[in-house]
Amino acid sequence: MKTKKNDLINTFAQSIGIQAARELIAKKINAANLKDKEDYTEEEIARICGELTTEGDLIRIIAQSFLIQSEHKRAEEQILLLDNIETIIWYSTDIETYGSVNKACADFWEMKKEDIEGKNIYDLMSREEAKICVAGNREVFEKKKQIHTEEWVTNSKGEKCLLSVTKTPKLDANGNVEYAVCAAEDITERRQVEEALRESETRYRNIFNSATDSFLIFDMDGNIVEANPQACKMYGYSHDELIKLSGKDIVHPDYYHLFEQFKRDVQATGEFHTESIDVHKDGTQFHIEVKGTEFDYRGKKHLLAVIRDITERKEAEEALKESEERFRAIFDTAEDSIFIKDNTLKYTHVNRAMERLFELPASKLIGLTDDDLFGKEAGIHIRDIDSRVLKGEIIDEEHTKSVKGVSFTFHIIKVPMRNKSGEIIGICGIARDITKRKEAEKELAYMATHDALTNLPNRLLFNDRLTLALKQAQRNQQKLAVMLLDLDQFKEINDTLGHSVGDLLLQAVGDRLAGLLRKSDTITRMGGDEFLLLFPETAGTETTSKIAKKILKAIQKPFVVDNHKLHITTSIGIAIHPDNGEDAEILIKNADIAMYSAKRKGRDNHQYYSSAINTEDQDNRC
Repeated sequence: MKTKKNDLINTFAQSIGIQAARELIAKKINAANLKDKEDYTEEEIARICGELTTEGDLIRIIAQSFLIQSEHKRAEEQILLLDNIETIIWYSTDIETYGSVNKACADFWEMKKEDIEGKNIYDLMSREEAKICVAGNREVFEKKKQIHTEEWVTNSKGEKCLLSVTKTPKLDANGNVEYAVCAAEDITERRQVEEALRESETRYRNIFNSATDSFLIFDMDGNIVEANPQACKMYGYSHDELIKLSGKDIVHPDYYHLFEQFKRDVQATGEFHTESIDVHKDGTQFHIEVKGTEFDYRGKKHLLAVIRDITERKEAEEALKESEERFRAIFDTAEDSIFIKDNTLKYTHVNRAMERLFELPASKLIGLTDDDLFGKEAGIHIRDIDSRVLKGEIIDEEHTKSVKGVSFTFHIIKVPMRNKSGEIIGICGIARDITKRKEAEKELAYMATHDALTNLPNRLLFNDRLTLALKQAQRNQQKLAVMLLDLDQFKEINDTLGHSVGDLLLQAVGDRLAGLLRKSDTITRMGGDEFLLLFPETAGTETTSKIAKKILKAIQKPFVVDNHKLHITTSIGIAIHPDNGEDAEILIKNADIAMYSAKRKGRDNHQYYSSAINTEDQDNRC
């Protein structure tokens, strides 16, 4: 501690005057061989004061006064120092009583220092907390030793605070405890942090040890310094064996370079992620996925690697890849058009057959709708069908659509596509072009119902139409007529000019007769040169006669066939329903009888069936 020169002078000046003090002190400084300066140490002041004592009792009293004042000043400075530190400090004059306290102590209780000093401990604390404090004080006072404790104390705000307390006995000259000096630090927050850290470390250790992934900690040289149980299981080593290895001991040689990459990436970006092949203790190889990061471990930088065995996933991916390749091969080589639409009915996948059909690459087709491909009118119809599929219905139908102006008939199967949750997310469809098949079926059906030579309906189709017309005539109480025509002199043409000319003539006759009929009428070639005609809803013989005469006149006109001008006539027999029969077989039979009657009467005429003609026919045939 240093004292200012002016302070020393002023102390003396109170008794002997400033000037006298100045002279006296200057004299003693010189006598003490001290350099005149502003500040003096206590030792230097003591030497000066020692010299001053020779000046008499007054000087001695002044010196003593100065020393007392210096001691007071030292105490004031000590109190100022204690009041400016955060540590809580107080004196205990006995095991239950507070002595002096610093500002930090007063702030803790939110009281003035003088309101605490002299107080009993039980006046400030709860009884339980005070008992603990008193017990500590008793140990200090009775055993005369310093103690360190941690005590929970409730402050003035009602908050529980953990204080780290040190209590030190101050002994007097006789070795008795004069008072105890107590210092406390609020470690509540630190303890909470420590507790949180401890809990965090516990959680980390639990995660580390119970994780289903393998955890390895490497030092920066690539040595394994820690491993969790799953890592030991994965690699087949005990914990002690594994932490003696390096990364290169467990990785396939082809992947040695990854560890250096691991370190570079972690240092550059803070993380690492890759796949490689590692090796089990028994030499078995397996695929792994590893993610890494920089990691502070035991105060040094390390690399933390989280490793997962993905062998099964890799095998599944390979199997899926093969499956997808097989699917793609089938998908693209199929002759049928295969497509997938999402739930907005936009195309998301198409195969090559679809590309060929629309003459567009898949990249152009994907994203289009049926409006884009088939036009708005057809698109409306297709959307109606697709809406049923999106509700879970399976569609198996035939549709005719126009693609680039060409009409196609498709057999289409559409099924809903579902995700893992069973939700419908789109439509899968297969469309087979059956245009040629339909044309073939149509041709076969036509051939089955039409005469191959004249393309007129054959006897089978004629019978069906006649049966239907009879039912309608009976229901409506109407008449209908059946005519049987036989060409006159056809055999001579066939024999003289050949069957090819005869066939051409039959075709020409068929065309001419067909041109005379209504849409509701039917004509067929029964065989040879005979033709059957059906006239539904006829009024009777008068109307039928007009038709017959028209036919006779039309056949009388010459036919030009293969550069031959041919003249023929025809004989017509007519049967009327219901007058001449109720069913098809009888009507045709009766028309045949009437036709032979026309032949007998000179040909080139028509005759109606009657019972008289029937009798005449039977007589002639006998």
